Amino acid sequence: MKNKFWIFFLLVIVFSSFWACSQKDPIGIKQVLIDDPDSHAPVLTNVELFGDSILIEWLDNAPENSEFRIFRQLDESAFSQITTIDSAYFEYFDTYEFIDSTNVTYYVETYSIEFSQQSNQLEIIVEP
Repeated sequence: MKNKFWIFFLLVIVFSSFWACSQKDPIGIKQVLIDDPDSHAPVLTNVELFGDSILIEWLDNAPENSEFRIFRQLDESAFSQITTIDSAYFEYFDTYEFIDSTNVTYYVETYSIEFSQQSNQLEIIVEP
C-alpha cells in the first residue's frame, strides 16, 4: 500500500512539473522584466510632468548596485548622462529648463563594480 502511495505521489510531481514547464506564458512579460532574478537592469516605470520638473521613477533589480546614472535625450540628439545618484533612491526630478516643445526620452542605468545595465526607455513631450 505504501509503494502505491509513493508511486502516485511521484507521478503527481512529474505531471505537475511537466504542466508548469509546458505553459507558453505562465506569467506576464512585465512580471518577467520586473521579477527576473537573473536580470540586473532597472525598470523605468514612470516619467511625468511634476510642476516645473519631470519626475522619473524606476524599480531596482540589482540589490548590489552602487549608483544609478540617469540619461536624457532631447528630440533626436544623442543621450547624455544628466546625473548620478545613490542606489538608495528610486526617483529623480529633472529640473532642466525646456525652451521649445521637446520630445524627451529617459533611461536609467544601474552601476556597480561588477556590472552595468540600462533600463527600458520612456518618452514624454514637454511644452513650456
